[in-house]
Amino acid sequence: MDEKLRTPPVNPLLLRIQTSIASLRLTTYTNYNLLPINPTQSNFRHRPTRSLFLHFIKRKWGYLCFGLLLFIIVIVRIHIRRSIDPFEETPAITGHSQPQSPPPPRPPPLFSTFTDNYPKQLAILIVPSSNESIDTYSKMIVDTWGTMAMNDKSLSVDLWFASPNDTLRKFGWPNIPGFEDKTNLDDKKSKGKDKNGSEETEEDSENSKTSKKLPGQENLKEMMKELVEQTMVFEEPAELSPEQQSFRTVTKALHFLYAYHLDHYNYFLKITDKTFVRLPRLLELLSKTKRKPQLIGRPDIDYSTKVKFCWRGPGYLLSKDLLAIIGPHLPFCLEDKTITEDIAMERCLYNNAPNFIGCEDFTNGTGHEFLYLRPDDEVNWANIVHPERKFSDGYHGGWTFADSVIVGGITNVEILKDLESWYGPGGKYEKIIERRRMLFRKKLMREMNNNNSPQNKF
Repeated sequence: MDEKLRTPPVNPLLLRIQTSIASLRLTTYTNYNLLPINPTQSNFRHRPTRSLFLHFIKRKWGYLCFGLLLFIIVIVRIHIRRSIDPFEETPAITGHSQPQSPPPPRPPPLFSTFTDNYPKQLAILIVPSSNESIDTYSKMIVDTWGTMAMNDKSLSVDLWFASPNDTLRKFGWPNIPGFEDKTNLDDKKSKGKDKNGSEETEEDSENSKTSKKLPGQENLKEMMKELVEQTMVFEEPAELSPEQQSFRTVTKALHFLYAYHLDHYNYFLKITDKTFVRLPRLLELLSKTKRKPQLIGRPDIDYSTKVKFCWRGPGYLLSKDLLAIIGPHLPFCLEDKTITEDIAMERCLYNNAPNFIGCEDFTNGTGHEFLYLRPDDEVNWANIVHPERKFSDGYHGGWTFADSVIVGGITNVEILKDLESWYGPGGKYEKIIERRRMLFRKKLMREMNNNNSPQNKF
């Protein structure tokens, strides 16, 4: 009996599992108000709430830790986002960094193919008549009608100079590279000649002082010179006539614009620095012209090809489509020594551009847009102050300065100033036209008032 009434042995592992399961069960609510109060205990009122909070923490400690971790992560992210610039994390990739002290604002560049809106309507190629005219006629162009193209970007016009001078720094318009300054050729030449008569450059004179010539060095230099001449795009003969040099300057400049700026412009105007251009009127005519492969200027007949060429005096216009066709052939176009630049250009187009019909006038013009007067024609130059007086230029009649858009052959800077004061923006001719319009409006209003008067009703 005693052995039967004796309690069975307790398994410690099983007891521990049962205890753990029991702790997970919900406990009944204990009414702490019925418990005896111990007046000696000072914080007896806070004991029920504290015990509930500790019990909740013991039961839900995993959820509390996870929520606390999320709260800390959010706070840290907000602090990092406010204190650190995102560009400073990857300056090598973005190319931006926040400087400690911002630099002062710089003025925009005078000319930039990156800041302006392209394609533009017109590129004006200015060929200086001499090395000295860059400081006289070219400067006067920039100060007169070229100022409008610089200040008013809505005209969509750029100026290019076919000159070795740095016109971008001097005038704010770029120059086309590849032209040598004839005034500095003597400085670049050799200081003397050796016994064989070959030219000795400055580098050769310095090298001869420090080292002796190697065997076959002269033959190597001649071979390199021949190799460079064979690989050049423009193959020039030993001697060029003045007409050939003028034509070669134009073809080099047009080939540069074809190679690097063909898609930047719709038309290309070639003029000299002794030319006056009415830009608003020219752009108005171009806007009404249907773009196609065409050459626009003052036409005249070439009796050898029976095709019209454009006079070089007032200049000529090439459309983008025509320059795209003739551009690859420009380095190989070179006529005889006696052929002028304008005829040589017409023959180059005739031989290489298919379906070339010759020089044309503006379709919506009067045919008198390209004016060229001889330098000694003082009688016709005096008609600047008479805009609508018709005169003869020696070949054709009916010319007026009011109809002219491009005037070439200027031999005096003062004439260029007079043309700008009369036919430039806000010039005297515009004031005459505005006065006529005002008088016509007054006359029209007077006639309308007379027709509406009571006397005319009966």
